Amino acid sequence: MKTFSFVAVAILPLALGAGSIIDRLGVSQEYFAANLAETLARRERWVAASEASKPKLHHREIKPVGLIRAEKDAKGFQGLKSVPVGGIDKLIGRHLRKDDVYYLDFGEHLVGRLRLAIRDSYGPNDAPLRLKLVMAEVPNEMIEELPKEWKGLSRAWFQDEIVNLDFTPMVYDLPRRYAFRYLKIEVLSANNVRFSDISAIAETSADESRLLKWKAPDAEAEKIDRVALNTLRDCMQTMLEDGPKRDRRLWLGDLRLQALSNYVSYRNMDIVRRSIYLLAGTATDKDGRVSTDAYEQPFPKRGGCAILDYTALFPTVVLEFLEASGERKVAEDLWPACVQQMALVLGAVGSDGFMLPKNKWWNLIDHGQPEPLAAEQGVIVYGLKRFCELAARLGREKEVEWARKAAEMMTGAARERMWKEDRGIFVSPWRERASEMTQAWMVISGIAEGDRRQRCLKAVMASNDVDRHISPYGYHYFIEALYAAGLADEAEKRLREYWGGMVKKGADTFWECFVPGNDFANSCGNHLVASYCHAWSCTPLYFFRRGR
Repeated sequence: MKTFSFVAVAILPLALGAGSIIDRLGVSQEYFAANLAETLARRERWVAASEASKPKLHHREIKPVGLIRAEKDAKGFQGLKSVPVGGIDKLIGRHLRKDDVYYLDFGEHLVGRLRLAIRDSYGPNDAPLRLKLVMAEVPNEMIEELPKEWKGLSRAWFQDEIVNLDFTPMVYDLPRRYAFRYLKIEVLSANNVRFSDISAIAETSADESRLLKWKAPDAEAEKIDRVALNTLRDCMQTMLEDGPKRDRRLWLGDLRLQALSNYVSYRNMDIVRRSIYLLAGTATDKDGRVSTDAYEQPFPKRGGCAILDYTALFPTVVLEFLEASGERKVAEDLWPACVQQMALVLGAVGSDGFMLPKNKWWNLIDHGQPEPLAAEQGVIVYGLKRFCELAARLGREKEVEWARKAAEMMTGAARERMWKEDRGIFVSPWRERASEMTQAWMVISGIAEGDRRQRCLKAVMASNDVDRHISPYGYHYFIEALYAAGLADEAEKRLREYWGGMVKKGADTFWECFVPGNDFANSCGNHLVASYCHAWSCTPLYFFRRGR
């Protein structure tokens, strides 16, 4: 290993958090400083490795299946249902007039570019055709008026455009990529012009010819699996995106769930390798923290977020890639970054082995969690254990004795301070309240042992006074915990009810947020900009295909 720099040693206490559990582990600062220096030294090479792993995109042309109208329906998603009103031939070749409005259905969710072809109608076209276009993942996006101004996320995330087509005949490919199934066309100005064709060029790096075969036990499972595959497929671009409509970023937490699903379906190792290297290659100058969100355009760069639970899972992602691909060199190459991530997350743990209430991280766990720190205790213990497994695979067990000790200390602290025997549940010591996510991570991490594994999960499911998940991301880990606790029947029942509930609502890709009984639930302040094809929602295929 290269000699660490003086600068690396100098910033170490600040980076790891003075007064944290690190102080009790008996590890020299020189050890962590050497790994930090190596992490910083390798970043440029990691970015190059990411670029070298860029997957090939596959393209296919998709035509609209017909015209529709949206009708109010109390049982329909967001109170609407789509009603077919005729084939696309009712639009193609039809003379266009100002204020015409058409609603098109492409029959499936797609990610790609819209192509419009126009020609003269009954005489020369002597003025541009001006159109307002709205690309929509669900019908309400094109029926409900989009806000002109919005104080939430950027207004530019709404998928609406005004285009001017100057002459006929012409074929125009809109330059931006969209995620949509539906298209609203509003004619703002027209003169002797008609459409000769409308299509979309869909793109993904998922290769359907390489999809692993799987025999579904029944029609419901087959449908859920296919919708999950569609979700994963449309998020597999030149990196593993979280949502192809909104964010279009690589997120470490989403990456893990996408990768697990990919390993049992499309088996595209290039895109996983590219994504892991992109996160590592954009690690910070200050402390070597890998990106928890990153961009690839116009050049690789990190996002502005630092999510504690995501960072704690980075070595887990590397280990799972090693297990799936057999590429030991990648794991060895990324080892210094793995060490640094676990050292950094332990900076959020007090010397008593318990989470520090103020730790300067974004503690996510799941959207809308009022008290995520109790679950964070479990995430970090799980991450430490998987980190130790990675070390064993690489012949470095003795090097990470500190991580094993940290996991033991945190496990003991949680068992002592969080378990409530009279209630049969783990409770946050700060709010004296329980949550689904806390129980899930207590089980997954192994903090819950013996009969407590099933007791805490059954207790939280039976209670009406607990904090629940709102996204498929959080629910993935609750389902994972049910399987881990030996409650496989309950896990599959809930999997089918939750993701099957979206299918019954008409989903052809799975949504970013889903709360049964509330079709407008979202995490971004406006249901019209919510992501209705979201990476972290694709994991039913993982559960189905891996088996119990």
